[in-house]
Amino acid sequence: MPITNRSIALALVALGLTGCASNTSQLQAGTEDPCATLHAVIADYPNCFSSLRGKADHFASATVYRATAELIAGHCQIWSWGQGDSA
Repeated sequence: MPITNRSIALALVALGLTGCASNTSQLQAGTEDPCATLHAVIADYPNCFSSLRGKADHFASATVYRATAELIAGHCQIWSWGQGDSA
């Protein structure tokens, strides 16, 4: 199976959710419907998550946006860097 940008993005989402699993007592859902929010994130991948971008912080090699929709409250960002890559 070839590795694509979409598979990398999905893996990052899965790792992010798995990495937070050990700290669930302190985490809160950032949405009332996590399944719908996850589907929105996946659907917006081809658009570099443009509909989910909030306030931007610009750095030399990347831009980090606050996410307007969060699966886990306070723990979601959109990173964009050279050549149109986003995660």
